[in-house]
Amino acid sequence: MYLFLFCAFLNGSCSQHRETEISQSTSIANRTSMDSIDFHSGITVIYQDKKGRYWMGSKTEGLALYQDSTYQYFKEFSGQAISEIVAIQEDDNQDIWIQSTEGFYIFDGADLHAKSSIKAFQPINWTPKEGDLWFGAGTKPGVFRVRKGQLVYLPFPTPLPNSQNYNVYSVTSIALGKNNRIWLGTYAGVLGFNDQEFDLINNQTLGLEGSKMSVHVRSVYEDSKERLWIGNNGIGLWVKDGNSFIDFSQKYHLVPENSERNGKYSPKQTLEHVFAIAQDNDDNLWFSDRDTGLWKFNGEVFENTPFTTSSQHEFIFKIYKDRIGKLWFLSSMGIVYEFTNGTFSKRF
Repeated sequence: MYLFLFCAFLNGSCSQHRETEISQSTSIANRTSMDSIDFHSGITVIYQDKKGRYWMGSKTEGLALYQDSTYQYFKEFSGQAISEIVAIQEDDNQDIWIQSTEGFYIFDGADLHAKSSIKAFQPINWTPKEGDLWFGAGTKPGVFRVRKGQLVYLPFPTPLPNSQNYNVYSVTSIALGKNNRIWLGTYAGVLGFNDQEFDLINNQTLGLEGSKMSVHVRSVYEDSKERLWIGNNGIGLWVKDGNSFIDFSQKYHLVPENSERNGKYSPKQTLEHVFAIAQDNDDNLWFSDRDTGLWKFNGEVFENTPFTTSSQHEFIFKIYKDRIGKLWFLSSMGIVYEFTNGTFSKRF
């Protein structure tokens, strides 16, 4: 995973500001259009670009571009199948950056290019700027950043607690906040960076050391009031409000009696396994629980809608807010749903 990217990074890190460029392009002669989406492996990512088009990444079948009620496919590059798509974003030049499990592609409006150059900086510069794109780096303890078309790998500061476990700092969620603040959710906690300092939120920060509870972060989100919401698989929903940390699931009585606060199944009307967070245009906050469905919080009360389908293992895995504020709900089975009047309906 990320093999050619990290080879380029390691080769370039020995000298300052040295760039290794290994870029290819193709005109995508095999593009096809269909009236309904033709993905059998499931959708992993949905993204709306500045032109209003929807991009969808799949697990094993490449990309689909949806516009004018038509799907256009990008399933191969240089004769090879495109691997699982994990993220899609657009830069200030309206180039679409597509991250797969094997590396990055760029769509410039006409062609798809493979991007494998890593610009090495000494010293490493973490300071966020307007227009930066941020991507996870698999099991590597760091992130990829795109700035002005340059791809950079930024390792997390060391030492980090629990770093003996190779993947506890895998990035599970990325949230952008006010003043170019960035929050990076990982299994072992949250790293925040703004200006010159890192914030680390973990078991020690939350006062959980010595207790049966432990962070296992799956989602982070900074809302319009600059509160940081932290969704965990096990200890539920927490919020950082100023310098205070609140166990929100416990505060609103959404933890079952005698709960072990871990990854085990939770009963109805509880909020202990929060995999996705979003805020709508009316400032309602939305949370997806692995076991109990969708939760809406209007600032005072929670409202729960169970998510039930033909598969008992399907749940809302991601919530995506498009450019007009519409929320899309991506399930663990790779299906995109709309939620209208308390009802889920399949859209893609």
